[in-house]
Amino acid sequence: MIERTSLKEINLILDQNKNWKILDVGCGYTAHKSANYVADVQDFSEFYKDKKKFIKIENKKLPFKNKEFDFVIASHVIEHVEDFTFFISELERVSNQGYIELPTRLGDNLIFENTTDHIWWFVFDDNKKKLIGCKKTQTLE
Repeated sequence: MIERTSLKEINLILDQNKNWKILDVGCGYTAHKSANYVADVQDFSEFYKDKKKFIKIENKKLPFKNKEFDFVIASHVIEHVEDFTFFISELERVSNQGYIELPTRLGDNLIFENTTDHIWWFVFDDNKKKLIGCKKTQTLE
């Protein structure tokens, strides 16, 4: 089930569970401070070699066992992923819980550097606890 929360609340949970195996997916150079594993489609192994365990993602399926992690983080990744339904199912497969952060439509249109690489816009239906995606269109130039 997907629920709306804040990064502040997530950080409190992670701070209270220091022994968890935590994966940050698609974070580039900015892995979450609590993550002890990082996975990305780009090779950041040199950057993380002394900080966290880095795993390169080679295809859509994440290279991890079912429920391998206690927590998974995907911050500002889902709007770049072609098949976001599969991506969410992979996050759910590798962990029982996690955090997905994504931009708002307003923020996405005000940050002009993201005009070409974001594929999706999302809204969250609080009543149905459902994330709804639609193809992004640029509304400001």
